[in-house]
Amino acid sequence: MTILQAHIEQMDSAAGKLNTMSRLGRWMAGSGFGAFIFGGVAAITDSGKHSVQWTKAMAEGNHQALAATTIQIAGDATLVGTNTWGAKHTTSIISQVLKKPAELRAIAWAEASPRLLGIAAQANLIGLIGTALQLLGEGFYNYFNLDALQKWLQASAWGTANQQRSLSEDWSALATVVQQPTCELIRESKRTYLQLRLPGVRTREMDSRRLQLLAYQQTRAVPFPGPYNSQLPPRRWQECSAAWAAVAVVVSQEDEALTLHLPIPDVLQTSDFALALNIGYQLEAERDLIHRTCFVLRDLRISTERGVRLPAQGRFTLDPVEALPTGLSKAPYWLFTRDEMATVDV
Repeated sequence: MTILQAHIEQMDSAAGKLNTMSRLGRWMAGSGFGAFIFGGVAAITDSGKHSVQWTKAMAEGNHQALAATTIQIAGDATLVGTNTWGAKHTTSIISQVLKKPAELRAIAWAEASPRLLGIAAQANLIGLIGTALQLLGEGFYNYFNLDALQKWLQASAWGTANQQRSLSEDWSALATVVQQPTCELIRESKRTYLQLRLPGVRTREMDSRRLQLLAYQQTRAVPFPGPYNSQLPPRRWQECSAAWAAVAVVVSQEDEALTLHLPIPDVLQTSDFALALNIGYQLEAERDLIHRTCFVLRDLRISTERGVRLPAQGRFTLDPVEALPTGLSKAPYWLFTRDEMATVDV
């Protein structure tokens, strides 16, 4: 723009100045409209991300992170409004110019160039304020919102909030952060199964790491014979670790993280079904320290419409829980080895 202005000042002829001003108007219209659209889309995307952070901070009761995300959202709203205003006014000017006869459009673009420059200047000034709010909020959020590894370090013997944990407790807490097993409900065509992945255990180390499983399955009790009763029998949890360990399938290669598939047959896929798992393994073969993680499956992702069951296809992540549901009977962990399991998914 500065080069074009210098070029205009050096021109002696009115025709030359008109041509340059017309080119400036067309360039400002095209680049300005594109910049406003791109900026608006980016601000809306950021607003969605910051809204998720705001909801998370609200759920956790983290007031500092909540204030930081509020500042971020204020910056997002400023940028969305500014870009919407700029795009609207730029579009209005472009529309007015294009309505002119073709022989008069060069003059119209030349007349519109100062207005387009003014819109861009105002939008840039307000946009700087919005960007400053975003950056300020982002800085505060990163400072007050600690990730899992930062929280572990803060609570460890080297942190500012030392919880006086023993070495084994610190080690187990660290494994929860860096070796956290994952669980997914996967439905592919007619196959439905749970996928357990243990990033801290290689497949070839399975037997030496004392892999353990504690499983409880929820079903509805069988009604007793007798008079008709409109009420369904109550649901109850039943320990079935051996049964689920028997159907588990190893699907990972020797040097990969241990991955197990637990098929769920169609007969179990009812609204009464639920499954609670506690899977554990030794953090190291030489140390008698077991790291355990709990998962509870309650939703098989099956909807019913007009009496027709519609199982949802895809992968659905199960979040780990602190403990299994209350009221379960005490049962020993089931230790299972590689020889007891298949190595291919059938």
